[in-house]
Amino acid sequence: MYAVAFLAALTVDTIPVFAPPAWTILMVLIIKFDLDPWLCAAAGAVGSTIGRGILSIYIPWLSKWTLSRREDDNVRYVGDRLGRRFWPCFLFVLAYSLTPLSTTALFTAAGIAKIRMLPVLSSFFCGKFLSDAAMIISGRYAAGASKGLLQRGFSWKNAMEMLVGTAVILGFMMIDWRVLLERKKVRFHLKFWA
Repeated sequence: MYAVAFLAALTVDTIPVFAPPAWTILMVLIIKFDLDPWLCAAAGAVGSTIGRGILSIYIPWLSKWTLSRREDDNVRYVGDRLGRRFWPCFLFVLAYSLTPLSTTALFTAAGIAKIRMLPVLSSFFCGKFLSDAAMIISGRYAAGASKGLLQRGFSWKNAMEMLVGTAVILGFMMIDWRVLLERKKVRFHLKFWA
């Protein structure tokens, strides 16, 4: 079942949008099959890291078809800034990976800019393992029994989390990062697709 956890995390983190967070799938597997949470979090973190690596490889091609030229340049600029030095990049990605925010935009920028992925993937793995382990341990504690979690299924809370996650990704894509980082002003472009 740890291989299933690995494959599930790899699959959902290869998809750029509208995929559930990997930790929710890991949580279901842990409860349903009584898996060790630490081993499951480790298998999930490895799968997620490989999945995000795959995403960063194919996302430049996909962005040519979906992003406007201005937004592509904007995302490329963020990636270039991110990839300049190892330690600032490592620490930023680690801190970002510890938050509940989606890392899709981060890997989109890294992939489009074609930066060195070693600092990004290594720090993502560390942050992903720690944040998933925390979510799994606290979720397992809060769930109490596996029947309650599995029977609840879809809820308004899940829908709101998906909406907020989508809004964060869209907000990230609408920010003119060049203006923000160079002039310290926030400017949005509502049309970011081609």
